Amino acid sequence: MAARIFMAFLVFLLAVSVQAQWSKKLQGVQSKITGSEKKELDEKTIIEGLKEALQVGAKKAVQKTSAQNGFFGNAEIKIPMPKELQKTESNLRKVGLSKKVDEFIESMNRAAEKAAPKAADIFMKAVKNMSLK
Repeated sequence: MAARIFMAFLVFLLAVSVQAQWSKKLQGVQSKITGSEKKELDEKTIIEGLKEALQVGAKKAVQKTSAQNGFFGNAEIKIPMPKELQKTESNLRKVGLSKKVDEFIESMNRAAEKAAPKAADIFMKAVKNMSLK
């Protein structure tokens, strides 16, 4: 479950990062290819630009999430207790085991931080092999 949440969140981060940067990257690619002239980009160039933006976004997402507190210290992506365990979490906290519950939540997030670099390889291969059709 935590792995699914991690992967979904990494994809979300990637999408946000890419959305913010793809236009800028495409303009950079266009200016490198065409010089200062404004020319229409062909499909191959656009696809290459999109792939490059996805790769840049993935690298940045991995850099942020794999750092200390990349997940645990970021409220936007911190992995919470899985829904299936929330009732158990509540009961454990009621009997004075809040510290153990907090340690478990932290350990899930630390595991996600350690797994993030491995996810980068998967994303890079996927982007390299993807088709936009």
